Amino acid sequence: MTIHAFVQYLKYKRKAQGRHGVHSPFVYTFVEEALQDKNGALNAKIGGADNYAQQGHYGQLVTRIKALYSYQSLIKIPPPADFTPGGPYDMLLFKPGDNPNWSADLEKYGHLVANEGMAIISGIHTTAQHTTQWNQCCDNALVTLSIDLYGMGLLLFNKDFKVKQHFVLKY
Repeated sequence: MTIHAFVQYLKYKRKAQGRHGVHSPFVYTFVEEALQDKNGALNAKIGGADNYAQQGHYGQLVTRIKALYSYQSLIKIPPPADFTPGGPYDMLLFKPGDNPNWSADLEKYGHLVANEGMAIISGIHTTAQHTTQWNQCCDNALVTLSIDLYGMGLLLFNKDFKVKQHFVLKY
């Protein structure tokens, strides 16, 4: 863990809220059903069939998010060279990298996301550059709600949210 990542983790621990500190019905439901899933309803629905379930703590969360919102279509960013834009897509899944250009990629591909869709970015606090890129993505005009889970960031595209909001949640 780098010094930057450690400092960001301390900030995260100080700011992170549970479901009772959240005043958004959408985010409260997200915490209850995706982050906690205490009754195992989503895990039962998934049944271990999704390939993300094998990728650890955050991979399992991606699987639960897909199940919770019934997401069917996703694009891994950056896409393969033969990618032909279609859409709309339910989810953008940003691959972690040493030199991310997430904000530029979000500008390039964000318009392909359906209303109520989501972008997921891994490793948002690994380096100072990652944190800067994350903050730029949160400021993107298409993003209406962002959720910082320390190891992963979620960007939601929902035109029904009238005010842009940012949450730091315990996970």
